[in-house]
Amino acid sequence: LDDKYLLAHARLAEAWLELDFLDRMREELLAVSEIEREFGRDSLEKLDALYVNAVTSTAQREYPAAAASYEEIARLDDRRAETHFDAGRAHEKNNNPAGAIASYLRATEADRRYAPAFLRLGTLYARQNENPAATFANLEQAQRLFEALNNAEGRAEVHYQRGFYYYTLGKIPESRAELEQALKLAGEVGNQAQRVRALLQLCAVAYKDNNSALAERHAREALEAAQALGMETLTARAHVELGGVYMAASRYAEAE
Repeated sequence: LDDKYLLAHARLAEAWLELDFLDRMREELLAVSEIEREFGRDSLEKLDALYVNAVTSTAQREYPAAAASYEEIARLDDRRAETHFDAGRAHEKNNNPAGAIASYLRATEADRRYAPAFLRLGTLYARQNENPAATFANLEQAQRLFEALNNAEGRAEVHYQRGFYYYTLGKIPESRAELEQALKLAGEVGNQAQRVRALLQLCAVAYKDNNSALAERHAREALEAAQALGMETLTARAHVELGGVYMAASRYAEAE
């Protein structure tokens, strides 16, 4: 509707970043820069300007600045769950899990039906591995809400995070079952980033289950998909996983 709408380009850049399409992210940031040169950021309302600052800081990996911008947005617009959720994501990138959890809790208080906040709470509790009850409770709540919304991407992410948590607990059959569900749902909706991440974690599960042939197959499939789509970070991760499989099998030239 409006190719000069700066905030839309900035938020699209953020979405591409989350999906690991870094070239597309850079294209949107270039559009942001060109629009700013033409019109100036001073023409934006305060909240919109803060969003642009936050997104560009995130894309440039200036995470403390991004977190500060998102916190200011949440302070100015504290009744919407989305603003607290954005602040939580920024705190996660800034390696501040306590700040992220606090933001996600505020998001759930603002809207008890806001599934992404419950998902990230469950994910963070799982990473800290200190409160299994809170981990499973928040992931279950996220799953119920995503199911009510018929949101397959959200359900896939719940299965992925639950599968990852089971893996850290050493519960390999449970982990595999969850990750296979995540892979299936990601494939159905065409979310390639989710699909590649599920394959990489299934590689780790297969390796832990002493099935090196399956681990190699998962890693190769993830690598081929990530390379074909230009997903830089996931391509690198797939190389690392595949190299680890070769190393464990004493296939040193291929590992190198």
